[in-house]
Amino acid sequence: MEACIFRKGEILEKLEGRKNEIDEHLEEFRDIVQKDERFKVLASPMTMCRIDDVVLDRSAITSMNDVYFSNKLDDWKASDQKSSGRCWIFAGTTLLQYVMKKRLHNSKLQLSRNYFFFWDKFERANFFLEMCIASAHLPAGDRFVSEIFDKCGEDGGQFDQFVTIVSKYGCVPQCVYPETVSSNASLTMKK
Repeated sequence: MEACIFRKGEILEKLEGRKNEIDEHLEEFRDIVQKDERFKVLASPMTMCRIDDVVLDRSAITSMNDVYFSNKLDDWKASDQKSSGRCWIFAGTTLLQYVMKKRLHNSKLQLSRNYFFFWDKFERANFFLEMCIASAHLPAGDRFVSEIFDKCGEDGGQFDQFVTIVSKYGCVPQCVYPETVSSNASLTMKK
């Protein structure tokens, strides 16, 4: 395969030679777009919505059925994590509830996601303080110190963190440790 190496300005010279051709193609495309009603219908959503929402093929989502899943848990209602970054806690809790409901023969069991969230924040606060102590000798503008302070209030996590929290602190029913306004809108805690 031949390598393509261009000197400074060479690309512009090559494009300049094709400028008329490019302009013709652009004008042709503009004419097509202006005459086609489908583009007029799409113009507003394309400028007012996120592109991934506009191009999403809803029929692909709505046509999904049990054939695509090797194990169907149950027909439980979807959980709403509201305005928080706790999807990893919700996913872990759903899996844990599935196992516990089967073992305890209790289809109504609901575990507290907020309980796991509290202990996650507790562990993160401890980690933050430990990192502050460990980096006390560094200047305030150090990149490591900046990273510690930038990441200290985040919600995001992963399954191994969930397992660690459950192993260390256990779990409680939703009625013992219910959701709160703060747990449902946790972004404010990061500020």
